[in-house]
Amino acid sequence: MSDQHSFVAPTVLVKDQFADGHHVVTSVAGSLHPYDDALAPAALYDPETERIEAFPLHKLVGGDGDLWTFRSYGREVPMISIVGQSYVFRPWWTRRTWDLVRDASRVWTKATYPQDGSHVHCEITFAQIGAGENVTAYMSDRAWITSEAYERFIRRDEFHCRE
Repeated sequence: MSDQHSFVAPTVLVKDQFADGHHVVTSVAGSLHPYDDALAPAALYDPETERIEAFPLHKLVGGDGDLWTFRSYGREVPMISIVGQSYVFRPWWTRRTWDLVRDASRVWTKATYPQDGSHVHCEITFAQIGAGENVTAYMSDRAWITSEAYERFIRRDEFHCRE
């Protein structure tokens, strides 16, 4: 018998979902363990494959015990209700990513990645920077992000993380 344990993604039950202006509010019930922080942005995924996205959850707006409420921007309530259905919950970002995006005091500078054959990965999207791809990007301290990530998550704050 092996001492290694397989990772089991948390499953949640959608309790409520409604339109609120230009966004959708979704409440789910269940433990989000092993995720303790940086819970959004995230998505609900098909429990059978754990790969097919059912609905994105852009910003955590409340939590009380095992009831969690999220806001999704630029979305509509699905035509087929997901209320009462169970889904796998999975955040998109790590704690480090969340901290980089949230930090409004951080200065991002447009720069050209050195063309020495090396590369790094975007701290937000994990896209390759350097070695011929995304050569112009943004950096802060030693963190690099693609120009697209800068526009979406820093300048436009698509998921309202910086408010």
